[in-house]
Amino acid sequence: MIISVPDVIYLHSGEYTISISVLPTKTEGEVIEILKSTMRISECKDKLLCYPRIFGGIFIFLRNSILSRIEFDGYLCQGKDGELFDVNKFHENLKHDFSCFKFGDGKIYCFSRARKDKECKPIDNIGLRFIVD
Repeated sequence: MIISVPDVIYLHSGEYTISISVLPTKTEGEVIEILKSTMRISECKDKLLCYPRIFGGIFIFLRNSILSRIEFDGYLCQGKDGELFDVNKFHENLKHDFSCFKFGDGKIYCFSRARKDKECKPIDNIGLRFIVD
């Protein structure tokens, strides 16, 4: 059996942590080791580490509590200009085809329904995959 999870990009803004699950998936890492050794999702206790990899999508955490999970059919791209991250604006702007936000470390990321360039990463809304071989 092969266990595969998406890669996760973590962004920070104030007390918020935004995790974005992206493709390609990977078959190594801490979450995979937990799952291989126990075969129980419940053994993965760290929400910040495990939830984005198990469930996919975009998670917004306030400290270590989950505020929301969002499915976005599109891509994550690095940008040049964006507005400062705000939870309410983030939810609203993801309804558009293209929106960019500036995060705490000064990095700007854009969420796009279409692939703007080859550096954009597809957002993975699936998460954990078990492949029986």
